This record gives sequence, C-alpha cells and structure tokens, in this order.
Amino acid sequence: MEQWIKRLSECLPALRKDCPYEFLLRFSLQDYNCLRFANSRGTQNTSVQSLSMTLVVANKEENGARLATVSSNSFEPMELMKQALDSLPTAPINSEFKGFCPVGEKYPSVQTYYPSTANLSAPEKAKRLEELRQRNEDLWLGGIWENSTTLRVIASSNGVFLPEMATQYTFEVKALLGEQAASVYRIGRNVAELDECAELDRAIAPLRANPKEEKLKDGTYRCIFGPEAVSEMCFFISLHGFGGRGFKQGQNFTCEKVGKNLFENERIKLIDNATNKDTLTKAFDSWGFPRRPLTLLDGGKVCEMAHDQFTAERWEDNTGHGDGSPAAMLMELSPGQIPLADLKKSDLPLLQISRFHYPTVADPNKPLLKGSTKDGTYLINGEDIVEVGGLEFYFNPVKLLADTVELSQERFAIPQGSLAMSLPGANIVPWIVVADVEVRNGTLHKE
Repeated sequence: MEQWIKRLSECLPALRKDCPYEFLLRFSLQDYNCLRFANSRGTQNTSVQSLSMTLVVANKEENGARLATVSSNSFEPMELMKQALDSLPTAPINSEFKGFCPVGEKYPSVQTYYPSTANLSAPEKAKRLEELRQRNEDLWLGGIWENSTTLRVIASSNGVFLPEMATQYTFEVKALLGEQAASVYRIGRNVAELDECAELDRAIAPLRANPKEEKLKDGTYRCIFGPEAVSEMCFFISLHGFGGRGFKQGQNFTCEKVGKNLFENERIKLIDNATNKDTLTKAFDSWGFPRRPLTLLDGGKVCEMAHDQFTAERWEDNTGHGDGSPAAMLMELSPGQIPLADLKKSDLPLLQISRFHYPTVADPNKPLLKGSTKDGTYLINGEDIVEVGGLEFYFNPVKLLADTVELSQERFAIPQGSLAMSLPGANIVPWIVVADVEVRNGTLHKE
C-alpha cells in the first residue's frame, strides 16, 4: 500500500504543472473477500481487488465554478487530467461550489484499520462458520461474511494529502427451524469483537421456545423492537429529516422544526458520531473536509443538519458529510438503563418485532413507512411465546421514538439502510420498547 501512496504523491507536481486550475484527486484501492454459505449448497468464495481514481477540476468564475469530473478503474492520472481539461470549457457552472478543503484543518482522531479484519481469510471464516453449524445442527443456516481492506487517499492542488487505510466486515446469517426464521445483521471495522455464536443464540431464542402459531387479535400493544428494526427507523428519520440537500430545498419534514421539539422524550438522543470505535469510524469526507459530530435529536428537539460544502450556506457550516447527498450515516441512539434480558421480562404482554421487510416511504413529509415484519414476530407473555406471522405495518418512525418507554443497555452495530435502499454506513442502536402500537385488521399502525 505504501507504494501507491508514494506514486500518488509523486504524480501531484506533474498534475499541478499541467493544470492552471484547482483540482482534487480521489484514489481507492480495495481488497475484498465475500464468503457466501448455505447448508444445502456449501460455501462460495469471491475475492476481488478493485482500483478507482477520480479527478475533479474546478475553474472558478464570479458566480461559482465549472466542475469537470472524470474517473477511471486504472492508475492514469495524466490521462484523466487531459480529459478533464478538455471537458471543462463546456461544463455547467456550479453556483454552490465554495472551493476544495484548505490545508490546516483539524481532523478527529479515529482508528480505521484492524489487523483482525485485514487478516481474516476465507478458510478462517469457513472454520468459524462450521463451528456455528455444529452448535446448531437442527437449523438451516445461510448468509454472507464479507471483509475488506481499503486504501483511500484524498489529494488536492492546494496541498491537502489525506491517506487512510480502513478495514470493514459485514456479517449476515439467516436461520430456519421448520418454517420459522431468525436473522443477524452486523457490521464494523474490528472483526475480533464479533461473537457470531452469541449473536445467533440471541436471535434464535424464540425459535428454541417452539412457539405455537396464532393470529394476532386487534387491539393496542406494547412492542419491543430489535436493533435491525430500530436501525431502519433511524435511517429513514435521517434520510428524510436531517439531510443537507433536503433542508436546503425545503423538503425535509424537519425544515420548520430546527431548534424546536418534534416530541418530548428525554430518553431519546440521536447523534451522528464518526469517532466511536464500534462503528465505521471516519475522519474526513470524500472532499477532504473533517467529519464533525452532530446531534440530530435531543429529547425530541431538532438540533443539527448534515451538510457538505454544496448545501452549507457558509463555509463554517460544512459538517464534512460530503459522500454523495449529505446525510447522517453513522448514527447512535443512546442506550437505556435496563439489560435486554430484563427488558423482555415485562409485566405486560410484549409484541416482539425483530426486523422490517423492505420498508418503503409512504409519506416522506410525516415521515411514514410501510412494509411488513420479518424473521419472527412474537407475542411474549411471561414464559408464553406465540408466533403471529409476518404483519404489514404503517409506522411513523418519529412517533415510535416519541413513545419509546424503555431502551436496552446493550447496543448493536447494524449496517445502514434496508435491503431496498442500502447506503454506506452503520447505526449503533439498542432494543426499544414502544407503547400504544395499534393492530387493526391484522395490520400494525403507529402514525
């Protein structure tokens, strides 16, 4: 990897000589391995090394700048510069461009590289998965286990040079016992902290109880949501409430609520934090700007928006969230005071919802999600557990947080977004208990 950093630093003087304008060079080199597994089909391993290089050239004018962006999957900076300069005269003017990141910025201290993840081989993953199977011989197991090591470099004509080596893993397993299912979905940088056996044991506990199946009666229930479901709530709240582009265009449902309360619940604090070692730590965005911590919701009050240099009104309002459309994608929901085991020992019946299945936006102005539950929906009443099947839902995630009455001490790192709308990132969330979820005609409502 050091040779690539050297090559990049050596090519910058020639690029500056050929280009009379400001420019930014992005470089990424990734070693990626994916092990897919299933009881019926064994394992399938895929290893890929990918390289990408992107060059952005900016010709500043009175009302903005002409931006030319060119990319390649090979190391050819001089050719990219030629292409960018050729296309620059006809490039449209971007009135939002404020300039590339200057030197002298202060960056948060984060650890992005862990040898445990970088050195995790396919045979080692297969060995650990076999142990998982042997502990659960009566289950059908399938899923993916990915790990990668990525060199990322941001370099600009004004002297900014930011190299970063980062590791990442994603672990997903689905378990079937008869017709009942459970799943685990986890992400992080340090795979040494992943205990896949303990994670699966927690998820399949309701299956092991051999629950009977019954249709859920209409009424009002107290619901306990698993971390995969809670992560979806946070994801859609951020996407439609705290993104800089939506705020600038007046499309966020929070646009008129900054500094005001959406609800009042002192238990709820939602932040965006790129320095927590349990998440996908990140010091800078794809434009080289420092990634700042944000408070999104504090007790129900709307606090801050995620901005990049294009959506920020002023230079100092840029929060370093310039990776595509600016949005908070490394969120944390504060934990509660009660261990998860005690949280489930409720005096009242609990409707457990583990995970959402393809949630979509029914009304982004509220916001309102529609979809169905997945991987086991259970009515828990003391020692009695009943499987009630997959249920359709209409949920306002803001209302779910507003009526949260308990949160678990334990938190879990979940990949950002749903299968229907996956984006890079991770959320750290607890289990939550929500009051007054209504069931009407077999459909869940919290609107």
